[in-house]
Parts: sequence; structure tokens; C-alpha cells
Amino acid sequence: MGWTPMEQEGQEELIDSLGKDLSAILFCPVRYCETHYSKNIFECKHSIPFPKYMVQICQETGEWHEIIQRHKDAVGNG
Repeated sequence: MGWTPMEQEGQEELIDSLGKDLSAILFCPVRYCETHYSKNIFECKHSIPFPKYMVQICQETGEWHEIIQRHKDAVGNG
């Protein structure tokens, strides 16, 4: 029996939920780029990376200020 990656149950729903919330908070489309970067990263249309763990913490706590400020500073709206 060879080793093959296995999808974790619920992972797709979590990624969808995180991406939807991140996009809504930033007013900017985002995509999940795990296959592109080989890391758990979301990226907005301005190519600003947001690690999944950071987005998940913000979603759980409701504290999005750091992510919003990071986006504003990078886009030039801060």
C-alpha cells in the first residue's frame, strides 16, 4: 500500500467558509492557493497573501483589524 494524500473531511467546507469571510471583510476577491504555493495561503486579487491559520483565528475571534490593515497598507488605502 503506497502513501497518497487524503482529503480531510470538512476541509473543503472550512476553506470555503474562510475564503467567503475573508473576501467579504476585504471587499476583494480571494482564492485559496495551496496547490500553487504548496502552503495553506489565501491570496487576494492584489496578490497579497494571507495564511490560512491567520484567517481562521480572525474568523473564530471576530477580530479582523490586523488583516484589514495589512490589506489597506499593501493596496495603498491606509
